[in-house]
Formats: sequence, C-alpha cells, structure tokens
Amino acid sequence: MNSARSARRSGRVGGYAQDLVVQGRDWSFDPGAITAPVLILHGEADTLVPLAHPRHTAEMIKTARLLTRPEQGHISLLLELPGLAAELVAPLR
Repeated sequence: MNSARSARRSGRVGGYAQDLVVQGRDWSFDPGAITAPVLILHGEADTLVPLAHPRHTAEMIKTARLLTRPEQGHISLLLELPGLAAELVAPLR
C-alpha cells in the first residue's frame, strides 16, 4: 500500500488514472461529431495504457486513424514524433 501512495504522490500514476476515468465515463462532447482528421498514435509495448483505449477512441471518432508502433512503449513513442511530424506536413507543402 505504501508504494501505491508513493506513486500517487509522485505523479507516476496520474496519466494512467486519467485515462481510466476518461475511458470509463461519458465525455462532455460527442466524439462522433469531430470532423477534422485525427491521428491517434500508440505504442503497442505500452505497459501503462492498454491498446484497447486508443482503439476505443478511434472507433468513436469517425475521422480518426489509429497508428500503432509495435516496438514503442508509453514514453519511447516520443521518439517517433519528429518523423511523424514530417509525414503529417508533407502533403501541405
């Protein structure tokens, strides 16, 4: 129990807890009403947020595309951002 309290105090479980709350209750808006393109990026090696969460979000947003990276985890996924940003802006040039 002490380690759980320590984790909460240190902020280590805040993001995970927020994901659980968001995925477990109604949102304050209709995600199906989103018309802008949405890219959801998730690392399949993520041990904090299950792949079911981004899949669920992608199912709720008609314009969403889920892109997973098998070799990336929760934080290591950030390594993908520079390449992803270049990919996203390429069609705009």
